[in-house]
Amino acid sequence: MEDKMIRFLTSIKIEEYQKFDIDFDYIIRDRFNPNKWNMQIVKNTPWDYLLLREFQEALQNINYPYNLRFSYLEKPTAEDALLLFPDWYQTLYRVPSAYDISIKNSDTLIFYFENKEMIAQSNEVVTSFKDFLDNFISYEVNIECEIKEVEKEIVVSERKKNKITKTAVNSADVFIENDLDASSLSVDARNEYEESEKEKEYDIESIESEHKEETKIVEDTILKEMQRNFEIMQKERERARLNRRGNYTYVELIDSIDTSVGNVDFTGKVFSCESKEFGGNVRLNVGVYDNAGGAIYVNIYESSQLEGKNLVRGQNVRVKGAVYIDSFSKDLTIKGHSIVLLPPDEPREDTYEKKRVELHLHSQMSVQDGVGSMMQYCKLAKSMGHTAIAITDHGVVQGYPDAQAAAKETGIKMLYGSELYVVEDKQTYIFNPSNVRLNSATFVVLDLETTGLSTYYDRIIEFGAVRVEKGFVTASMDLFINPERPIPSKISKLTSIADEMVKYEPTIEQCIDKILDFIGDAILVTHNASFDFGFIQEALKRMGRDILYNPVIDTLPLSRYLFPNSRRHNLGALCRNMEIIYDEDEAHRADYDARVLNDVWQPMLVKLTKSNFNMTHAELGMLETPIELLKHIRPIHVTVLAKNKRGLRDLYELVSIGHIKYYSDVYKVPLVPRSELIRLRENLIVGSACFNGEVFLTARNYNYDRLKFSHLRIIHI
Repeated sequence: MEDKMIRFLTSIKIEEYQKFDIDFDYIIRDRFNPNKWNMQIVKNTPWDYLLLREFQEALQNINYPYNLRFSYLEKPTAEDALLLFPDWYQTLYRVPSAYDISIKNSDTLIFYFENKEMIAQSNEVVTSFKDFLDNFISYEVNIECEIKEVEKEIVVSERKKNKITKTAVNSADVFIENDLDASSLSVDARNEYEESEKEKEYDIESIESEHKEETKIVEDTILKEMQRNFEIMQKERERARLNRRGNYTYVELIDSIDTSVGNVDFTGKVFSCESKEFGGNVRLNVGVYDNAGGAIYVNIYESSQLEGKNLVRGQNVRVKGAVYIDSFSKDLTIKGHSIVLLPPDEPREDTYEKKRVELHLHSQMSVQDGVGSMMQYCKLAKSMGHTAIAITDHGVVQGYPDAQAAAKETGIKMLYGSELYVVEDKQTYIFNPSNVRLNSATFVVLDLETTGLSTYYDRIIEFGAVRVEKGFVTASMDLFINPERPIPSKISKLTSIADEMVKYEPTIEQCIDKILDFIGDAILVTHNASFDFGFIQEALKRMGRDILYNPVIDTLPLSRYLFPNSRRHNLGALCRNMEIIYDEDEAHRADYDARVLNDVWQPMLVKLTKSNFNMTHAELGMLETPIELLKHIRPIHVTVLAKNKRGLRDLYELVSIGHIKYYSDVYKVPLVPRSELIRLRENLIVGSACFNGEVFLTARNYNYDRLKFSHLRIIHI
């Protein structure tokens, strides 16, 4: 579908335009009336009536003169027209069709009537349907009206029956005599006779074959007619079921509703209400949800007892209706019989003597997050005895005018802030800086498999490494390690390491010396050093052993540095960027990943030292971070509140540069480099935000010392 058609369908308020297989053939101004548009629309296939009805109703939203014609890539037939008639008739006359209609040929429909009077009575219906086909949807289908003859019963007298029987017997006797006489014929005559008999047999077979083909055609036609009748029956019964009231089943949770329930009775809150006019009636499409997270749409017509303007977001309602599957959305839907408004919920209470202040709050300006308005929040806070509240929308400040108005009306003090998307603009490429020259260093390239992501709560199950001296692999190691706990099924699925494979293997305490001897004083190279190096350090701490101070190189941020526009930077993506073969079937095993990582690290080292062959490990950590790289780094969430007017001005600056200079096309959010936040920190209060904040992420994945460090980073930003 071309953009022009998408814009047209959107302008007439058709949201799900993908359902329509149509495009413009042309759209031009009328040469005699410049305000009028002439449109020809090409449709791939004949119309489905429900789609046609939706399109027809949407055309009412056009507020300019127009002339519309259709053409079709697949020419509509009489059968296509016949499929439209029952729904067309039901829509116009509000009763099911009882007309006897058949297909004469591919372009003609025949309406059958008992007499001429019935033809005259139905002339308006036939003419209207013909006009609908010709002048609206441009179907080239003829309509004929015929009187259906009633077959008369043929009565044969006994005397005539006896006469017919006698004639048949005499004919049979003659045939038998002729057949017997054939045996006395000459050879030539007999051959001629047999040839004649063969021709008769061939004619009979040909007739029988033609009869079978005709019978099959008739049977297929009858089957299609039967199928059509069955579909009509189903539609009529479904309409009757949806409109049948009573025998409602009370449903506590919306998610427990299914088509087997029939008529239902449930309560919930309105989250949306859309209205459309159909033939003078207004149909409402009401979205209802419950406190358990279930949601469903209810279709119901507006009445004197139910007006769409009263179905505002958050309104409590009681719904009665029939369950069905919507033919467009294919979703479970309710055909509403009644919607009754219920009183609002009682406000929450805060019984604590010392009231809290909410410092992390999203309004409707936080896309796909905030659901309430600032007025609702302020009224709730006021009813709970709170004296202040903060607004911290995601990366924006557009909610401030509403917040200011709500605070003024309710007497609540408003704290102005935002939840920013902060990125590290100083990437950590190395740990434990060293003056060792990279091109002459010894490396141990390693990888671990573990029971999970947390260095504090999870354990190592495999250690894989290769030792590299002067660019050559001189030794390798692969160890299974007993974690002394079950391996989660998702880890087993990812790594192909099962409990049975490590059950009799040494524990980390039993093999740590072997690992340390292999590492020696080499520079460690790993992809995501916080993970791999962090697991080894945490294991040493648990054993009361000294931690490692080896220089470390992290290829994950180096991948971002070398390929700032790459959307992914896992080991597989890095291999593809470096044109190194990476076998997904063997991946996620420590020995394989360590070998592949070394294959990647060697050409990376060449790239990194190209302009400085004598680069040291410490100098590698001084690489500058380009702006393009920042836009591909996953941000952490940080809440920021303005202390004063200067702080409000600084917050505006942070939000502005996030949208103008550092907007990420990858994560679709405005980013704020940590250095910019530190620069404007003086008049701002910085908080740890949600589970996407640094404190929560650290608590989930690392130990208490690391958590204290993250907390201090937040305090001292």
